[in-house]
Amino acid sequence: MADQKQGHGAKAMTEMRAKGTGSYDAKTKCWRLRGQGIHVTLKQLELRYNVTFTQTEPNKLKKESSPYWRRFLQDAEDAAVVAAKDVEASQKSASLRSRISGMIDRLRQENAANPLVEHLTALLSAPLPAIPDFGLLGTVESCFQPPDDDLSRVTIATEVKITLARIAERAKNSAYYQARQALDMLSEVAGHLAPDMLRVDHWRAFFVKVTTNENWNARTQRNIVRNAKHFLMVLEQERGVSYAFIRSKSFAIKAGDGQKIKYTEAEVRTALEHATGLDRLQLLLGLNAGMYVGDMVLLRPDMIQGDYVVWRRAKLGTTAPRLRHRLWAETMKALSAYTFDATEHRLQQTFKRFRLLHLLPEHKALRKSVTQLIKDRVGDDESRYYRGEMKGGVHMENYIERRLGDVEQTQLDKATDAIATMFGM
Repeated sequence: MADQKQGHGAKAMTEMRAKGTGSYDAKTKCWRLRGQGIHVTLKQLELRYNVTFTQTEPNKLKKESSPYWRRFLQDAEDAAVVAAKDVEASQKSASLRSRISGMIDRLRQENAANPLVEHLTALLSAPLPAIPDFGLLGTVESCFQPPDDDLSRVTIATEVKITLARIAERAKNSAYYQARQALDMLSEVAGHLAPDMLRVDHWRAFFVKVTTNENWNARTQRNIVRNAKHFLMVLEQERGVSYAFIRSKSFAIKAGDGQKIKYTEAEVRTALEHATGLDRLQLLLGLNAGMYVGDMVLLRPDMIQGDYVVWRRAKLGTTAPRLRHRLWAETMKALSAYTFDATEHRLQQTFKRFRLLHLLPEHKALRKSVTQLIKDRVGDDESRYYRGEMKGGVHMENYIERRLGDVEQTQLDKATDAIATMFGM
């Protein structure tokens, strides 16, 4: 019952927060979430997040502290989820202890001198992990169960999990990100199947799912299919199966000559003229900082530091360089009204409606367009800084934080300011 209350509490708080029911009391300088018993003073926020609020007027002080109040709510929600998981882990631990006790009783009935009895008794008295991985338990339990010749427990989904773990160990770029997209999608179609049960119909369903995704261009679709194909080719060798159909030319995707789709200057002006709300925020972050939708989903209030946004590209993972883009006044204005809670689906769908209405290219083309403008009007170095391209090498990747130096940062700031001026911002 306790874990149910914890789970419901976290869900209720999320719903309350989504409805914007948090209120600010100007007299006591305190934020509250009605019905949840959650409140925090501005002084507590300052101490917790190491900030100092400088505004004196009530409305301005409310606006200045609002992002940290939302961050406090997120922390509270995370704590509620962790508490619920702790309860669940405790229950799993109790279940495991019960299993071990049952095995000890059965072993004693058969042979009290069995050395496993002593081992399991010692194991029972030791702290147990929440999700144990004791091969011994499975071995012992199998002694009390009939042989199981059903190999269907090995599925495409379990093989996907093993493969992604293997890639994650060595991938330091977008390799894991795109492999995960491909294999997760393959699992949606055929994850329940044993490796030797995969047929051309399943592969065809996966292929259609990829090629009808409107958020991917032909090149991305081709890469997704290639990742899935490579996974199945490895599976052929490891499991002794054959997927001849994946080599059929009917499943090839022509990606063209690689010409990048870009916004023209006129299209950028059209977009700026008509974009409002969430569409305008996505437009400005795409132009100003070169962000994609996946980057915006991970955006948090603490990433806004003064008039800069400090972030890392989502598709490159935690090894990506740390980027600092100075935000335009228009971008800051759009961010001030943002609640940092939009989902990837919501961002994609709202901008899709907007661009189709005004006959504009896809959102990711904004980054390419500004890169080209900076390269043409400012310089090649500055265009690379905007994209976050920095010197690599083993030493840089492992010992030194990859970020721009002061001189390079100044060059980037001037370049993005020039783009703002070009479009009247």
